[in-house]
This record gives sequence, structure tokens and C-alpha cells, in this order.
Amino acid sequence: MSVKKIKIGTWNIFNGNPLGISLTSDLSRIDKIINHIKNSNLDIIALQEVNNLQLLNSLKKGVNKEYKIYYSEKNIIIQYSFLFLILFTLYYFVQNIIGLCIMFLFVNFIIKNSTIYNFILSEISGGLAILVNKNISDKYNLFLTYKDFNEQNGDLLNIFNKRGYQKLILEPKYKSKDKSKDKSKDKSKDKSKDKNIYIINCHMNISREYSLYREKQIEEVEELTNNDEKYVLLGDFNSPIEYNEFHLSKYNLKDTLEDNNLYTWSSENYLTNSHFFNKKNSRIDYIFVKNINFNSSKIIFKEPIASDHYGIETTLLL
Repeated sequence: MSVKKIKIGTWNIFNGNPLGISLTSDLSRIDKIINHIKNSNLDIIALQEVNNLQLLNSLKKGVNKEYKIYYSEKNIIIQYSFLFLILFTLYYFVQNIIGLCIMFLFVNFIIKNSTIYNFILSEISGGLAILVNKNISDKYNLFLTYKDFNEQNGDLLNIFNKRGYQKLILEPKYKSKDKSKDKSKDKSKDKSKDKNIYIINCHMNISREYSLYREKQIEEVEELTNNDEKYVLLGDFNSPIEYNEFHLSKYNLKDTLEDNNLYTWSSENYLTNSHFFNKKNSRIDYIFVKNINFNSSKIIFKEPIASDHYGIETTLLL
């Protein structure tokens, strides 16, 4: 029986000025992001910081032929209430219809698309999205089931922009024409080989050093793997190896990137130069697996630079 090889990746595609003070997203990088994804030939790619509908719609348009996008859209009543409050406050000072129109354009096309607004009042739950190649179901004989976004507790920023994780289940299609009593025996014999695969995409709290919130978030997603199923935990964990916040041996998880000298956050990347919290090379993005064989991971999406993070890719062997 031939081995199925599923290429899977993770990438934080932060699309804004690193200082978070630009009035508009860095639209020039969206095309680079789309080209990286299309040229990667990944079967599944988990993305973080897909914070606004403008970016999401650009991604949909750019990769529509190749990928289906799974995400959870937030109830944006709070966002639009916030925008209305800004508009009402501005109108109080201008108090004329022309000024109101100008303020409306300013709020709708500048404030609404600003980096700060989209990070704090994200329109996509957790800023998380999973892209799945449209051929994967037929190619690997799988059913796909998307589970909605799950919130996690975190720091004060979580009041506005909840951290959390999303889950995608890959379920093998059992094909058998034998309807005899022996069918259940055959199925049980194959069950160990054909278990569901759970893909969990997450983005943890950021901190310069130790974070109790982040450690609890990490252990919460690790706890999800506390059974005999096949798991892939991936995303931006914001936790360098030296912080020792992972419990891989406890949960029988394996880090697919075997070279600890490789990194996804680089001081040489011009998009990280203005960040105040980490100015050294480190790895804060990971792909962990449980009960799945794999080829060693590699770093991807380094050139041309399109994000303040590099991506990671690995091949699952099923």
C-alpha cells in the first residue's frame, strides 16, 4: 500500500506596519503572500493574523482556484458600534453635511482599514484561517469537517481580540462493497491505520518573557491531544524554545523541525526591525505532530519577504 504524503504548513502573514501606526494595511505585500501560497504546492496551510475582511477577500480572490478557506467570521456589532461612535463624535465638531460625508469616508476607508483597528477589533475570529487544496478530498480519499473557533483566556487585549484555536478534521473515507458479518472485523483491523487526523491552528499571547497566560493556552491545546488519535498542532505560539513552555514528552508530541538553530523570526527581516519585544533570531512558529510519521520540516517563505514571520512546512506520511 502506497504511503500518502500530505504537505502541510503554517505562516503568520501579518499585513501591516510593524509599529502598528500605519493608516492602511501594507497592500503591496498581499500579492507576495498570495504568490508564496500558490507556489508552495501545500495541501494545507494554517494562517495567523488574517484579521480583516479586506485581507481575507484578497486571499479568497487570489487563491480561489486552488484553495478553500476555512475561518470563523465574528459578529461585528461591536466594531461598527465603535465606528459609529467615532463618526458621531467627529460630526459633533463639524456639524454640516459635507463634513459628515468627509468624516464617513475617513472612518470607513481609513480608520476601518487601519492596522491598529484590525488588530484590536479583528473581524475574523482569532485572525485564523486554514487553506485546504480543493483536490485533497479526492486525492487522499478524505472527508473534511471544520470545527468553529474556540476562545482561550488571555491578557487584557483579549477583551477585544480573543485568542483561540480552530480545528479541521480529516476523516478517511471507508470504501467497502463487502456487507457480510466479517466487515466489522476488517474495519477494526484497519482502524489503527485510518484514524481521523485533527489539525489545530492556534495563535498564542505575546510576551517578551515568561507568560502565565501563554503557558496555559499552550497546555490547553496540548490537552486536546490527550488520546490515541492523530494530531497536528501548528501556528504562532510566540514561545521560543528556551522558554521551556511546551510539554511535548507529556503528550507524546514531536517537533517536526529537528534543527533548533533554524528560526522563523529574524533580525535580518526588515519587517521586524521596529518591533520592541524581540530583536534576536528565534523560532516562535511550530508544527507538532502526534501518532503521525513525517519528513523533517523546513523554513519557507523567506524570499521575497512578505511578512515579519517566515513559514514552516512539513510532509505527513500516512
